Amino acid sequence: MAEAPDANWTPDHDGAHELVERAWELREEAPEEARRLLERALAAAPNSAEVLANAARFLARSEAAQERALELFARAIELDPQDAFVLYDAALCAERQRRFERAERWLRASLRHEPHRARARVDLGRIVDRGRGARAEALELYVQALADVGDDAQTAFSIAYFLGRAHADLAVGRDAWRIALELAPRDPATYAEAASFQLERCKDRDASARLWAASQELEQRVSDVQLRFVRFLREELNDEERALRVLRDALATWPDAAGLLHEYGRVLRDVREDYDGAEAYFSRALEFAPEHPRLLVDAANLARSHGRDLERAQSLYRRAMAAAPAWSEPAVLLGILLSDDRDDVDAGEAQFRAVLEREPENGWALACLASLFRAHRDDPDQTEQLFRRALAAGYRLTWLRAEFVAFLAETRKDVEGAEEQVRLGLEEAPEDPQMLWALARLQRRARKDPLGAIEVYERFARVLPQSAHAWLAIGEVYELDLKQFEFAERAYRKAVELDPRNVTSLTRLGRLLDRSLEQPDEAETVLRAALAIDPRRVCLVCDMARLLFERRRGPDDEVERLRRIAWEVDPEPGHGTNLAECLLSIGKRAEGLALLDALAVRTDLREPVQMEISWYRFLFEPARRAASLAELRVQLSAGTRDEGSLYPRSLEVAHADGHPSIELARAIARVIGGFEPLESLDVYEEWRSAPKR
Repeated sequence: MAEAPDANWTPDHDGAHELVERAWELREEAPEEARRLLERALAAAPNSAEVLANAARFLARSEAAQERALELFARAIELDPQDAFVLYDAALCAERQRRFERAERWLRASLRHEPHRARARVDLGRIVDRGRGARAEALELYVQALADVGDDAQTAFSIAYFLGRAHADLAVGRDAWRIALELAPRDPATYAEAASFQLERCKDRDASARLWAASQELEQRVSDVQLRFVRFLREELNDEERALRVLRDALATWPDAAGLLHEYGRVLRDVREDYDGAEAYFSRALEFAPEHPRLLVDAANLARSHGRDLERAQSLYRRAMAAAPAWSEPAVLLGILLSDDRDDVDAGEAQFRAVLEREPENGWALACLASLFRAHRDDPDQTEQLFRRALAAGYRLTWLRAEFVAFLAETRKDVEGAEEQVRLGLEEAPEDPQMLWALARLQRRARKDPLGAIEVYERFARVLPQSAHAWLAIGEVYELDLKQFEFAERAYRKAVELDPRNVTSLTRLGRLLDRSLEQPDEAETVLRAALAIDPRRVCLVCDMARLLFERRRGPDDEVERLRRIAWEVDPEPGHGTNLAECLLSIGKRAEGLALLDALAVRTDLREPVQMEISWYRFLFEPARRAASLAELRVQLSAGTRDEGSLYPRSLEVAHADGHPSIELARAIARVIGGFEPLESLDVYEEWRSAPKR
């Protein structure tokens, strides 16, 4: 029987603490149940700084909940700004999200209340170095921390590591390593790192050799100790290259250690982007730990995203699910694979719902199901409900809110609701790129404010200065909305400067130079550079073929080759009519007309494609000329157009062939392209007498 609470027990306060404690107990075996207990605790004691801080510490362990954790830390600090330990934990959470200014402010506040806490001073040094590049100030903080290190061996190691690598005064580094060795006299890793300092910074081979020999004599570096050291290097010191060297050395001693093999694969994947090497190490690790859930998921993710081996990925996800039935991550990832990669929407939905049966408020599963409904289900009410449930469950990755914004604006036509979601997203993360992108799209498409959209895209560019995407979008707004082609050119060239191998940037710049700025020489140079990178990109191939064909800048066989590539890669009817025009114009009349006949019987023709079939038959097939003219009259009278097209090459060939109505043909071309009104054709008797079917 449970003990009754004492007389001073209150459900709003002490009950919340009990819920938090229970959540921590369940964090490994039932994480979603733990999350629900936390939310209950927060609802019971929304103004308890201790409850808020403990909930924040719990959530900070999950990458998907970092924003929520930071929000709770901030509320806890508002309620109790004197708690040095909450300030410290909050600062580290802010650092993980690259909120360096806030992290520095909180750490300094923590040190005002606990001025002799060496660990906090070391972390502050790291943050001012990472956030502001203030290396000299960071080194001074490490020196100050050394005086207060006490018996904290790990902090002493961190101080010695930083000072030994960066401080100009080698005596400072020597002193730091002396203290670190005194505090960890049996740790071979400390001796090994001190040996590196003596060799690399002090050039003292004898001292280095003595330290290294001591490290080898201790030889307590079993594989799991080495693994912890590697993770320390990666996660706390951000020294990926050193971690890689330690792993390489460790694997020479323990070649069959699954943990080391797994970690080496992760470093190859995350740091070197060597995905084949990472897959080889994951596979080797699985030989020795075939049921390790995290390893199975990492191997599956790699097989899915880079190897495109969907069968292997699916099998690995299912093995992870069997090994850890209470862990939702592999189950959700399997649902994503089924719905997105396999195009089996029903199976994906069933997988997400299976997760939600066990964990009804699993934010990730709700988010994926909402995204699936938006893309594949004609049920806007259920879709909106799923988006709102995912957000209410605490899922804070911004792709979800960005998709919800697009759903509200495009499906619901609820611009105000979409703007409210953007406002909420930017309140949580004022410089979040996805929220800025969603705001720019709203400005451009829903509010019809292209200049406002450009301002937001420029904010995006300041947040991600190395990204070409914002400049591509700015160029598109200038080109398509404002018709300010010189400004569009500048934006596209900026995008190319940032990413010279971005085919989209090159294609848009080349198209603009050709069609709007009348610079065909420069356009051809740019488009050929893009083709050298991706010779089968359909839009690029079509732009190059058009430039060569209409401006007579290339041999006919090259134009034909490009048109055939587009038709082969994407057998969309419009690419078929483009190929037919090419064939009809270069003397392959029978093949071109046969292609038009094959296209004419398809049931997926859009009105402009039907019009083009009639147009080419009118120009090049005398037996159908009268019937084709009648079809053109019906189609143009119905408002069908192909904006911007003039068909100069086809008209030239038709004229050379002695077309009996070439002036009418030229006039029709101007109407098709939107350059003249339909009424301009009434001056032609042949047009007026064409049947109005």
